Amino acid sequence: MKVVSNEALTKLIQLIKSTFIKIDDTETTDEIELSTVATSGDYDDLSNKPTVDQTYNGTSTNAQSGVAVAQVLVGKPTFTPLINYDSLPTGQYGGTAIGTYTLLDNVSNYDYLMVLYSCFNAATSKQTMIDKVSAFSLPALAAISLSRGEGASEYYIHEAKFTISGNQIIITSNSRTPVAGAVDTNIGQVRFLDIQGIKF
Repeated sequence: MKVVSNEALTKLIQLIKSTFIKIDDTETTDEIELSTVATSGDYDDLSNKPTVDQTYNGTSTNAQSGVAVAQVLVGKPTFTPLINYDSLPTGQYGGTAIGTYTLLDNVSNYDYLMVLYSCFNAATSKQTMIDKVSAFSLPALAAISLSRGEGASEYYIHEAKFTISGNQIIITSNSRTPVAGAVDTNIGQVRFLDIQGIKF
């Protein structure tokens, strides 16, 4: 491959510009005009440049600049607590009692929910956290469950069934089921620790 010098390239461009073109076999003396950008290489010399939004616009079909994207991402997502843990009564085995509870805000105001829950041991203290799980979902949760055990004699399945709608959580059941061979030792139920509304 032969490298062409800048001088040779300049002469070639001048030759092209001074070349006559033929249209329908009729010779014209119009020179070929190159755009300014062809020799300047400057982006600002381009015509019909794309529009890039510097401020985020969710309905715009233009490209979004990094600045525009950062405007909507900084500080996101936000987390808002939706229950007061201390206000939820406990059941016989330390879990959250069955019932209807008012949330601190309407879940429809959020994109996702995060539910923090655990199994509490009523045999020792309802504040003893044995296990903790996080669940992410759209505002349409139905049930959560966890298992806990220290050997076959204390192995349980804990399950709470509930619905979250509007500004309420309705807990319809909160059960503790020992697996085959396990001894009933009053090992807790599901305890709702927190529900967070997530907004992007």
